[in-house]
Amino acid sequence: MYLARVKAGHDRNQYYVVQSQDEKFVYLVNGTTRTCDRPRKKSYKHVQLVKKLPQEALEAVNKPGLTENAKAAKLIKAYEQYILTRKD
Repeated sequence: MYLARVKAGHDRNQYYVVQSQDEKFVYLVNGTTRTCDRPRKKSYKHVQLVKKLPQEALEAVNKPGLTENAKAAKLIKAYEQYILTRKD
């Protein structure tokens, strides 16, 4: 499971979960405005993939009974919280 930060467009600096990918595009969902049945299509050059996720963010998603949209929303929220609280 990957996250992606959008680098260009009206949704710049927002995080999304990568639902699928092909040669030219990634399909992104966030669980609220972009659900799994309506993913956002973005070119690779307009996103920055986040492949290394912190354990805190992954633990938020491993709860039983969550839908895919709820998992995406929780993962994004947990990752954004991690970014805000980490020390550099």
